[in-house]
Amino acid sequence: MSSIAFHFPDVTLRIGGRERHWFNAYCNNIAEGLAKLRLPYGMKPSLGWTFGNRPRLLDTILNSVWATGAAPARLAAIIHGFCEPNLLIEGEAFTEVADAIDEGRRVGIFREETQGYDGIAKVSERFRQGGEWCALSYSVTDSFPRFNPETDECYTAEETVALIRKDGPTLAKGELLAQTFFIDGTTILTMTPDKLINLTSATKEF
Repeated sequence: MSSIAFHFPDVTLRIGGRERHWFNAYCNNIAEGLAKLRLPYGMKPSLGWTFGNRPRLLDTILNSVWATGAAPARLAAIIHGFCEPNLLIEGEAFTEVADAIDEGRRVGIFREETQGYDGIAKVSERFRQGGEWCALSYSVTDSFPRFNPETDECYTAEETVALIRKDGPTLAKGELLAQTFFIDGTTILTMTPDKLINLTSATKEF
């Protein structure tokens, strides 16, 4: 079974891969609702699973959730969008992330574990304990620590963290609550209908 991993220097905690599909559906449903507000009457957007094969659409969806959602929605979006490229959460942001998880659990964005993994409650507890960093990964790509093609071996965890700090993606203190976008780009609400039709492969519904 797939899983999303939260790698701390002292422990790795996991939530089930179902939660990534849940985050994808959550983000897509928000984006689809926004798209229907912007598209000509009778047009239906086609979103689906956007990671990997439709990167520009994914960025637009994530930005749209980021622009219209509170911290729990924003966190769900970036966990979904950036677990594979190893989103690095800096220690100074741990309290904000834990607060977002706990509020997300209260309102139903973050769900209790159903696949036998550690679960999001334990992840929040670990964030509450503080620390230097937490790096994410997705079991399907198994990307942490990262592979070094020059040595044909994996980097150490600390070496991988240094690479992520250099090239991203990272989440620093205040960014989860900031007014700026996590990703450069636009949102569904700010796109012209013509561009939105093209981006979302919209078709006539009736």
